[in-house]
Amino acid sequence: MSAAMVSKSEAKKQLTGKPINWGRIVTYVVLVLFAIIYAGPLLMLVNTSLKTLPEFMKDATPVSSSLNFKNFVGAWNKASFPAT
Repeated sequence: MSAAMVSKSEAKKQLTGKPINWGRIVTYVVLVLFAIIYAGPLLMLVNTSLKTLPEFMKDATPVSSSLNFKNFVGAWNKASFPAT
């Protein structure tokens, strides 16, 4: 076989050194999609935890306008973690 009769797949192998592993690419795309789907509710949970009660009752979905860490202090005290 002469150099002029090289197929397209063999030419790609020669240029890149390795064939494209489509299985690995699809696996990573699926993993990234699952990570995005999993991170969405977690981000909503953190956003909601940083809201005041009146702000939450007004509308729970938009991004918090201020960071309210008093919710965490209240939860810590009500759970009595320091006492245990």
